[in-house]
Amino acid sequence: MKPPNPTLFDTEARKPSKSELIVQECLRDEEPFFVLRAKDIFSVMGVHNYLKLVEEFGPVDFDYQEGVARVAITMREWQTSHPARIKYPD
Repeated sequence: MKPPNPTLFDTEARKPSKSELIVQECLRDEEPFFVLRAKDIFSVMGVHNYLKLVEEFGPVDFDYQEGVARVAITMREWQTSHPARIKYPD
Protein backbone atom coordinates (compact mmCIF):
# COMPACT_ATOMS: atom_id res chain seq x y z
CA MET A 1 0.00 0.00 0.00
CA LYS A 2 1.32 3.42 -0.94
CA PRO A 3 1.73 5.82 2.03
CA PRO A 4 -0.46 8.95 2.02
CA ASN A 5 0.95 12.23 0.79
CA PRO A 6 2.55 14.30 3.55
CA THR A 7 0.43 17.14 4.83
CA LEU A 8 1.64 20.69 5.40
CA PHE A 9 2.69 20.12 9.01
CA ASP A 10 3.58 16.42 8.78
CA THR A 11 7.14 16.85 10.01
CA GLU A 12 7.72 13.09 10.30
CA ALA A 13 7.40 12.69 6.52
CA ARG A 14 9.80 15.53 5.69
CA LYS A 15 11.79 18.34 7.23
CA PRO A 16 9.53 21.38 7.85
CA SER A 17 10.40 24.65 6.15
CA LYS A 18 11.54 27.68 8.12
CA SER A 19 8.14 29.28 7.53
CA GLU A 20 6.33 26.23 8.89
CA LEU A 21 8.53 26.25 11.98
CA ILE A 22 7.81 29.93 12.59
CA VAL A 23 4.05 29.40 12.26
CA GLN A 24 4.20 26.38 14.57
CA GLU A 25 6.17 28.38 17.15
CA CYS A 26 3.71 31.29 17.01
CA LEU A 27 0.75 28.95 17.41
CA ARG A 28 2.41 27.10 20.30
CA ASP A 29 3.33 30.34 22.09
CA GLU A 30 -0.01 32.01 21.25
CA GLU A 31 2.01 34.81 19.63
CA PRO A 32 0.12 36.95 17.10
CA PHE A 33 1.51 36.85 13.57
CA PHE A 34 0.62 38.30 10.18
CA VAL A 35 0.81 36.58 6.79
CA LEU A 36 1.05 38.26 3.41
CA ARG A 37 0.03 35.98 0.55
CA ALA A 38 1.01 36.59 -3.05
CA LYS A 39 -2.67 36.68 -4.05
CA ASP A 40 -3.09 39.86 -1.96
CA ILE A 41 -2.77 42.78 -4.37
CA PHE A 42 -0.76 44.74 -1.76
CA SER A 43 1.63 41.96 -0.76
CA VAL A 44 4.58 42.92 -2.97
CA MET A 45 4.35 46.56 -1.87
CA GLY A 46 4.14 45.43 1.76
CA VAL A 47 7.29 43.33 1.45
CA HIS A 48 9.12 46.15 -0.36
CA ASN A 49 8.15 48.62 2.38
CA TYR A 50 9.27 46.17 5.06
CA LEU A 51 12.60 45.80 3.23
CA LYS A 52 13.06 49.59 3.22
CA LEU A 53 12.51 49.66 7.00
CA VAL A 54 14.99 46.83 7.52
CA GLU A 55 17.59 48.60 5.37
CA GLU A 56 17.09 51.94 7.12
CA PHE A 57 16.70 50.93 10.75
CA GLY A 58 17.88 47.36 11.14
CA PRO A 59 21.36 46.00 11.55
CA VAL A 60 23.23 45.39 8.31
CA ASP A 61 22.42 41.82 7.34
CA PHE A 62 22.72 41.46 3.59
CA ASP A 63 21.66 37.80 3.60
CA TYR A 64 18.41 38.66 5.38
CA GLN A 65 17.80 41.65 3.09
CA GLU A 66 18.45 39.49 0.03
CA GLY A 67 16.00 36.89 1.34
CA VAL A 68 13.29 39.52 1.83
CA ALA A 69 13.93 40.91 -1.67
CA ARG A 70 13.71 37.36 -3.07
CA VAL A 71 10.29 36.92 -1.45
CA ALA A 72 9.03 40.10 -3.17
CA ILE A 73 10.40 38.91 -6.53
CA THR A 74 8.86 35.46 -6.13
CA MET A 75 5.51 37.02 -5.17
CA ARG A 76 5.60 39.32 -8.21
CA GLU A 77 6.42 36.36 -10.49
CA TRP A 78 3.51 34.40 -9.02
CA GLN A 79 1.17 37.37 -9.53
CA THR A 80 2.32 37.71 -13.13
CA SER A 81 1.61 34.02 -13.72
CA HIS A 82 -1.75 34.05 -11.89
CA PRO A 83 -3.43 37.40 -12.62
CA ALA A 84 -6.95 36.04 -12.14
CA ARG A 85 -6.13 34.98 -8.57
CA ILE A 86 -4.94 38.40 -7.36
CA LYS A 87 -7.47 40.21 -5.20
CA TYR A 88 -7.99 42.84 -2.55
CA PRO A 89 -7.66 41.41 0.96
CA ASP A 90 -10.75 39.95 2.58
